[in-house]
Amino acid sequence: MVTARRAPRARTSRVTHGDFDAEQDGDPRAHVRDGVYDAFILWVESRDDGALTFDITITAGEHKGEVIVLNARPSSARAALGSDDPITLVGLPCTLRVEHGRPTVARG
Repeated sequence: MVTARRAPRARTSRVTHGDFDAEQDGDPRAHVRDGVYDAFILWVESRDDGALTFDITITAGEHKGEVIVLNARPSSARAALGSDDPITLVGLPCTLRVEHGRPTVARG
């Protein structure tokens, strides 16, 4: 399960899950269960450690409007989404897949 929350929110912790990491805010009421979700990349930032942080919102279904914060290595973003340039990635539709609590993202 990946923790989700509605914007605005504070980033407080991170859980590592392979190429993409899901940040959690500790709110047990907001969880995204295993499944496939239509989503949209709201914002991408480059971090000091070279990773990218993605703010992704779910666009349909039970979790519509919830924001998922994911961290990824640039090489993972390039492989999954076709680019590692933050500005190029903002606004792209994508597919969020959660399996066994592990998120992955693909260009939608």
